[in-house]
Amino acid sequence: MSHDKHLRCSFCGKSKDSVRKFISGPSVYICNECIALCNEILAEDEEREVSEAITQVPTRPRSKRCWTST
Repeated sequence: MSHDKHLRCSFCGKSKDSVRKFISGPSVYICNECIALCNEILAEDEEREVSEAITQVPTRPRSKRCWTST
């Protein structure tokens, strides 16, 4: 029996046979479902950071016009 049949995602524990894709690294494995979840988390963080950056952009002060009568 092959050792590959017993591989499990290091994050969710699903077996290699129960997911569509399985990516391996040095002694770790991640399934496509966990990758999708990670991508969602990263996208939410990026969206939050952009939103915070927009609210922190200083607005340019309006120029004060001095009207004098002659």
